[in-house]
Amino acid sequence: MIEDRFPWQEERELGAFPSLSKGIDSNVYRLGEWVAKEYQHLSIGEVQRYARFQNRARDVLARKPYKTSITFKGAATELVAERAVPVSWVGLSASGKPLTYSRFVEATNLEKLLWRPEKFEAYKKAEMTDSGLCSFASEMNAFFWNEYPTRVQDEFHYHVCMLSRRLDSELGTSGLYISKYNVKLEPDLARGRINLIVTDLALYIERVEFPAESS
Repeated sequence: MIEDRFPWQEERELGAFPSLSKGIDSNVYRLGEWVAKEYQHLSIGEVQRYARFQNRARDVLARKPYKTSITFKGAATELVAERAVPVSWVGLSASGKPLTYSRFVEATNLEKLLWRPEKFEAYKKAEMTDSGLCSFASEMNAFFWNEYPTRVQDEFHYHVCMLSRRLDSELGTSGLYISKYNVKLEPDLARGRINLIVTDLALYIERVEFPAESS
């Protein structure tokens, strides 16, 4: 069902809130504990379908996590993807465009870890408050920025691609590409692992082929 507005949204235009990004399909805003994505050229039906598959991906990863191992700073480190951020609400924005709300995840985005350190620090200060997460993020950024050849970076990108293929197979879709823009890294170093959190299934939603759904 399409609602007229998000039940917890303050009576302000989205532009009044901090902009997280302007992606290929949506403009993304931070509203406290929520992330709002306003889709610029997709129909409400297309966004509703995409949200259903995003939520199915959450269930798939909870049931069958993607796990692999890499060598990071000389130590075996497990990469684990067992979380996809579900869509909590789908409706229309004040301008009549498709709009979704999901919970904000405080963790560092893989793409931003590749930024110049001074630019990354500004991003970190704007979006992260947890001291442990900030320390991990700065350490990863410094490592990636100085890594030559870029073996570990390449391994992260490779496994995000393999995660995309795994979800394609599990969901019956074709063309899912999570990309470095739609995955966050969360440390669990006590167990020798880094968690990969999927914030969006597809960089290009229009290029995904979805299976027929039963009515």
